Amino acid sequence: MKKIILSFLKTIIPSNQRMQLVRKYQQEKYRISNAKLRRKIIAFYRNSRCILEEENEVLCFLEKNNLQVFPYDFVFKYDKSKIIVFFDEELDLKYVMHFSKKLYFKRSLTVNAIQSLYRGLLIDQDKNSPHKYLKKDFQVKPTDIVVDAGAAEGNFSLEIIEIVKFIYLFECDPEWVEPLQATFAPWKEKVKIINKKIGSKNTSKEISLDTFFEKQGFTFIKADIEGDEINLLTGATKILSRNIPLKLVLCTYHQHNDYENFREILVERGFHITSNPGYMIFFYDKSIKPPYLRKALVKAEKDAKK
Repeated sequence: MKKIILSFLKTIIPSNQRMQLVRKYQQEKYRISNAKLRRKIIAFYRNSRCILEEENEVLCFLEKNNLQVFPYDFVFKYDKSKIIVFFDEELDLKYVMHFSKKLYFKRSLTVNAIQSLYRGLLIDQDKNSPHKYLKKDFQVKPTDIVVDAGAAEGNFSLEIIEIVKFIYLFECDPEWVEPLQATFAPWKEKVKIINKKIGSKNTSKEISLDTFFEKQGFTFIKADIEGDEINLLTGATKILSRNIPLKLVLCTYHQHNDYENFREILVERGFHITSNPGYMIFFYDKSIKPPYLRKALVKAEKDAKK
């Protein structure tokens, strides 16, 4: 009966209207799911015997606002409608101005999609964000050779390109190669774009840090590779065990125990560990479970002089 009804609706409702109805249905389903999760998080922590000050800050936000990946007021500073997307006629690519530099995007993205994506990047790297890679006590230096694992559009590397010595941009999505080449054209002597993901294997689409940097080195790595950070660490066993100056900033919000697991691995190899204040609620993880709040990053530093 359901198939018959759907078939009948297809004959009387134009395709564009059907798509609008599907979108509205999905949005409502998404809203209901997030509202349910929001209530679960509040109940879990309010029923706990002891709540940390950082946790209470999140709860106060959730009790007044809808669920957010970053449950803090700074997210409301950014309005995607105010983001201007430009068009480069010569390259046939869209871009935004990021710290007075052109940041290009892949062809498949619409203006609206770019505005949404760029707003997310600004929120990620807000000075108060738990996901901010660099802060006063954790910075890059002019002598640094940087690995940007999961470069995507390259916003992180674009911010530091004029500071550091060299950057290796690893990005497995082939659609990002063209915009990355456009973005970093003014500094092409300082960058190398590798269309592979960093992991624990060595294949046509994946390479380990131990293999790629067998005869050369790096001093700083930023990794946001959609939950594959553990494979990056597995494929960098030799490098991480060396007594060399090295900094890492790894995303820890994709999987439930990433922060604890990465911290244990890095401490065993002589790294000093820190993290940013605050939490993320990564509700895109369909298996999210208590305690719900996750640290966004682990920052690790090893000084060979010690």
